[in-house]
This record gives sequence, C-alpha cells and structure tokens, in this order.
Amino acid sequence: MDHHTHTSTRSRAVRYAALGFAGLLLLGACSKKDDTTATSNQSSTGVTSASGSSGGSSGTTPKGTTPGTAKNNQSLNQTIWFEGYKVGLGTWRYDDQKEDFEVDISVENLGDDQATYYGSNLTLQNDSTIVANGQSVDSPQIIAKGKANDVLRFSVPPAKFNPDELTMVWGSGTQAQARVPLNGGTATTLQPIPQDSIKGALPVGNVTLTPALAEVRYDNPTDHSQADKDKAFLAINGKAQNTSADSTYYFQTKEATLSLPDGTKNTAETFTTKDGSSIEATKSSEFRLWFVVADPFAGDYSLTFASPWGTDNADVTATVTFTLVKAVTATTGTTPGSTPGTTKK
Repeated sequence: MDHHTHTSTRSRAVRYAALGFAGLLLLGACSKKDDTTATSNQSSTGVTSASGSSGGSSGTTPKGTTPGTAKNNQSLNQTIWFEGYKVGLGTWRYDDQKEDFEVDISVENLGDDQATYYGSNLTLQNDSTIVANGQSVDSPQIIAKGKANDVLRFSVPPAKFNPDELTMVWGSGTQAQARVPLNGGTATTLQPIPQDSIKGALPVGNVTLTPALAEVRYDNPTDHSQADKDKAFLAINGKAQNTSADSTYYFQTKEATLSLPDGTKNTAETFTTKDGSSIEATKSSEFRLWFVVADPFAGDYSLTFASPWGTDNADVTATVTFTLVKAVTATTGTTPGSTPGTTKK
C-alpha cells in the first residue's frame, strides 16, 4: 500500500484538543449491536456459457459424461471480490476428453487504473487439497471502472472431477480467501460491508474531513492487492476542506491512529489526498484513509488525529469513537465467512 510522508514546517508546537467533533459521527441505534446490518443483496451475474445453456435447476450434478462432450451445470450465480476486481460467475462446463473445466465470468475493474485480469491465486480444491490451478483464458485489459467478459480454465482429470466436492478458491493460504462451492453451497464472497456509524463532519483544526463512504473490505482496488488471512481493511473515503486562508496542510500516515477493540493501536496504512497528499489554503480535495484491522472485526474503535493543522501550523489532536458491525446473512452464500441465517463471529 502507498505510504505518503510529506514534511511540513511547524512554526510552533502548540498542542491543543480540537473543540469536539460537531456533528461528527451519527451513531445509530445499531452501533452497539452485533447483528444490525443485513447484507443479503448479492448480485447475479447474468453470464451464460459459450454453448448458450443456462443449466438445470439442481444445485448438484451427477458424475459422469460421454467422452468428448461437455457437461453443463446451472449458473453459479455468485459474485466475489478479490484483488480489486468484482467477478461475476456464470455457467460452468467440463469436458472429460480435453480434461478442461471452464467457468464463464464477467470482470469489473474497481480501480482507477487500467489493469490486466489474470485470475491470479485461483485454485480448485477438494476440502483443503488443491486439485488444479486456474487462470484467465483471455487475460483482458480492463480500463478503470470498466468491465470485460472472460473464461476461467482449469485442467482436471476425470478421476478428480466431482462437482459435489469441489470449491473454487481465490487467494493463497496467506490471503483472505473467496470460496464458491460448485454444488451451490454457502459461498464466501468477501463483499465489502458498509459501516453507517462513520459519517458527518470531522473537523481537525483547520481541516474538515467528511466521509462519503466507510466500509470494511478485503481487497484494495488501488493497487489490486488482498488483505492477509484473518485481516481486513477499514476504508474511509470522502472530502477534505482546508478552511485556512494561507496554509497548505499535508497528510501523513503517522498522523492517524486507530485503537482496536483489544487495545491494539494501528497507524494508518494510507492517508492521502487526490492532489498528492496535501491540500492548499481554502481548497478542497478527496481524501483516502485506510487501516488494517483484525478479522473478525466487530467492536468499538477510536480514531485519533494528531496533525499540524492548526493556525500557524500548530499541532492539534482530536479523537472520535465508533462501532464496526459485522454482517448478517439472510440467504445462502452472500456474507464473508458466515453460515446461512447466522451472524459472523
């Protein structure tokens, strides 16, 4: 992740507490509950197979095909988030003569860059045993926020192909993994989870931060990276306004510290602006503030800013508290790491 370290000249080192956060965080009635946010709105992919078949209605498929023919199942009808891509999974098929297992997909580049989708760190597993490695067939170049259709391909001997027992897995053993069983079982999609308790104006000296979106997610679209196993990202993005008439202020990762529920303190992984980690007098800019948190992540947090954003570059400090909530799944296969109808613990 990018770390921006700009140095600003401080004419005096006077530290004072900010005058509170007027309208800082609107903690809803859900802020102290474990199961207040429902995330059951999993999107469908609408991708069809190359043969045009949409498959049957069963969630499982009997073993065995005629040599040289393709065996089609119903569409997987799932969407996963991995390494800054949103991947919609359509129909799969298996040709036992070619030993090819293929899945039709649609891929959206969530980043602000042009990127090539390779289908990296993709495997087909039976329990925790890797049966085959997969990859993109076309490796499409996708413009920022753009989409492309593609196919994922695995080479699997017939003796090892049993869709009742196989799961597609994105992520190595050291990464947060997305998992989609071929038999229609519960999927781990790693869908980002919005956090509604973080909103409102956050004044820190002469700079006011106003979040537009706060969420816990497992992928980073900026550099197409993935959170480590048992970790997640707290991502806060929004608008920064410099109310000073004559001072340019700089954003540094060391100036934002997150206190986790267990008392651990994490410095920001990224704290930057769209204009190169600074904001000129009387100007506004987009800001991006990201932290690494432990997963499971639900609990009470506090965020402290200590920055030279006061008049004449004086040091100021300000602290705000909020609660991150875990997702509740109402239907099968929509929530990261959860069992249908239960909360993630």
